[in-house]
Amino acid sequence: MDQPHKDNSHYNAFQYQPLPTSHHGSFRLVTLLPGSGKDLIACNLRQAYQVENSDNEPSARIPNYEALSYAWGEASKTRSICLDGFQYSVTENLGHALHYLRDRQRQRTLWIDAICINQSDDTEKRQQVGSMHQIFANAQLVIVWLGKPSVDSDLAMSFVKMIHDCFNPPVDPDEEEQNIDWIDSFGQARVGSELIRPNYSHSWVAFHRLLNRSWWSRAWVMQELLVAKRVVICCGHASASWMAFRVAIPVTRMANSEIVSCIVGGTSCLISSISELYSLPIHLIEPAFRLVARKVARSEIGTRDIQRAEGLTHWLSGTRHRACKVAHDKIYSVLGLAGGQFREAILPDYSQPIETLFAQTARIYIETSGCLDIISHSQHSKGQQNMPSWVPDWGRHERATSFAEVAVTNCHQASGTTVAAASFSSDTLMLLAKGICMGIVADRQIEVHLLPDLTKEKKQHTASGEIIDGSEDYDTVYWHFVRSAEVLLYPAMELLSPEDPLWADHLDLFLRAFQIQRRHGKIVLGDNFDRRRPHLESWAHLTEQQICPHFPRFYDHLQGLLTSRTIISTEDGRLGIAPDFTEAGDLVCVLFGCHSPVVLRKIDGLFFFVGDCWMYQMMDGEAIQMLNEGMIQEDQFTIV
Repeated sequence: MDQPHKDNSHYNAFQYQPLPTSHHGSFRLVTLLPGSGKDLIACNLRQAYQVENSDNEPSARIPNYEALSYAWGEASKTRSICLDGFQYSVTENLGHALHYLRDRQRQRTLWIDAICINQSDDTEKRQQVGSMHQIFANAQLVIVWLGKPSVDSDLAMSFVKMIHDCFNPPVDPDEEEQNIDWIDSFGQARVGSELIRPNYSHSWVAFHRLLNRSWWSRAWVMQELLVAKRVVICCGHASASWMAFRVAIPVTRMANSEIVSCIVGGTSCLISSISELYSLPIHLIEPAFRLVARKVARSEIGTRDIQRAEGLTHWLSGTRHRACKVAHDKIYSVLGLAGGQFREAILPDYSQPIETLFAQTARIYIETSGCLDIISHSQHSKGQQNMPSWVPDWGRHERATSFAEVAVTNCHQASGTTVAAASFSSDTLMLLAKGICMGIVADRQIEVHLLPDLTKEKKQHTASGEIIDGSEDYDTVYWHFVRSAEVLLYPAMELLSPEDPLWADHLDLFLRAFQIQRRHGKIVLGDNFDRRRPHLESWAHLTEQQICPHFPRFYDHLQGLLTSRTIISTEDGRLGIAPDFTEAGDLVCVLFGCHSPVVLRKIDGLFFFVGDCWMYQMMDGEAIQMLNEGMIQEDQFTIV
């Protein structure tokens, strides 16, 4: 929950009545009274109950209401409203929302965190934060407030609808939300032919500015949207359906270069608008759109089922790219998406140290799921001063893709069907995990010797989402090796079916190709490289034009997977992809209940968690099979 400005002088005119302790899940609603123009905004506070009956449905006591999803804005900028006849102070952005949402003739019943929760009562705040997902799930409508209108926001809102109308959505809105197959290439072509034109340059710039508003980067957005029955997005008096934005965002992203060219062609558009298109942090909103794309009708599936399908770490990873004023909300903002057992074990408490909360989250996840995948998200362990190396710091940007998550997606499981055999020290500083040591790292940075055009670029992700040049040891490191990639990967293509345009297991293919090339030495780049080598018999019937179009997509995906990684080799010759600060002498281990192998560093009898890795011919339970056949033995690792 965003935190308010705690200047008690703003609240001394109004006194909250405590919520009844006899009703579990009780909460307040605010009635926004009719008004217009410069009339003082007036509200009444009322009490409701969120008690569920025997059918696990919301109690009939709850009146119909709408929930407001918004950014608090600057705490120092406030305005006064009238609440139950008393003066009450709200942030300027909330004041604007109440002004524009107010009806001239009828009342509106709303849930608004800043008003409905006594922000001075920490006990009440903890209880309400734990119920937030249910409050949004029970709302008849979730209103997303982007802010007051700007000079071109109305243009942007109408343009979103124009993009949406280029497609042929189902008549039934519920079907539209469930199934996005209708977002087809024909509709995209219509956008290209009808809207990506110089006379729409101002509209594209206005739309991108709208996407740069602070609401899009809020941590709480994911939970508020995913559990919602229905969503409408408002900016001033203008509004549009969530699905209109759901269509417009990916279409805009896919056609970004064409849009920029279009703006260059718009003679009345300033050059500064072009740079805006490149600099806007669109990646901040992508997690929210991925979540909404996976939504299905609430009658068919509940939030707990969605959690089981996707995994809690999916939601936690999403908060890394999102803003919250208090780091605790990296966890609390997605608590409602977790399974009941995990959710009940985490009690919101903003007073506890953030390091304690992150460690507690990792421990409870492991204990309730029997899975160790969460430790694969610890990617700054060498730079973590106040936390164990195995505990993810959700407040820092993700350095690398979690290979455990990739393994789940591609149906790999290095530890077979085992569950985590883990315990913890009483202070949760040590993780005692059972598993198997599969090798010792002998060599690293092998890619430097094999890929002649490889360059590595260090970048830093700022709190605002901007990506700038980096200088710290643990900034994100990006690979660039497009020509070597082409030479390297074509010989390995004969091992795949040409009918698979996505080439699913990118990492296995890359390591296989790397192993082949390693026998021949460093790649030699030539201008006349023949892409269709004679031994590629399965591809002989395809033309070069049919093969090559897949490379940009394949290369982009592979490049993302290799970010902040290095190629390693173990003493027995196994190749793998590991964190870039892996060192010779580190151990490659398979821990029970973890989908990917991990790299551990032994220090004075204890183990330091370096990160997860992807090992060639070790991703499908081979270690467990060797253990069962008595070829290797089980070990216990005390990780600090």
